[in-house]
Amino acid sequence: MGDALLVAVAGRLSESLRSGDTAARFGGDEFAILLEETAGPEDACQAAERVISALRAPLVIEDHEIQVHASVGIALTRRVARTRPS
Repeated sequence: MGDALLVAVAGRLSESLRSGDTAARFGGDEFAILLEETAGPEDACQAAERVISALRAPLVIEDHEIQVHASVGIALTRRVARTRPS
């Protein structure tokens, strides 16, 4: 049942993301989401809200209703222009 739950959570995560974003399982019950083309912290916060909302509804696995909860951490980086060595 645990594997089925992880697959269902991954599906909900994928459905909450935009087409260029990526969700990946780190291990255990941890997932990472990479957002492409964000305008700033507001975009990251909106994505986090979409993920939490997507996981709010109970999942039904093998006739069992399961409620999952998520905590979200956000890390932002700036793009650095790449230069070619001369």
